[in-house]
Amino acid sequence: MKIILPILSIICFISCNTNQVKKSNWTQEEKELIFKECVNYSLDFNELNLNQSNRYCSCTLRVLVNKFESKQEAEQYLIENSSLNSIYESCENIN
Repeated sequence: MKIILPILSIICFISCNTNQVKKSNWTQEEKELIFKECVNYSLDFNELNLNQSNRYCSCTLRVLVNKFESKQEAEQYLIENSSLNSIYESCENIN
């Protein structure tokens, strides 16, 4: 009986953990494409140098992958909220 209670407690803790990592449906190709497009854009329009662009785009990709389960979900959100780029605020001061 003394062993059963700790085991049940551990099982309950693991199964009730609300901070479990979400399954990501992002493919490596999607991540690479987003990153490359971001770097090209930031070099051309944001006038960042290559190192700044790499840091900024790594951050924005991390934000997208953590916030959205798939590229399609991210695209839909960004289309519907095109004027709200506040999801990238944490990346603004990376450079």
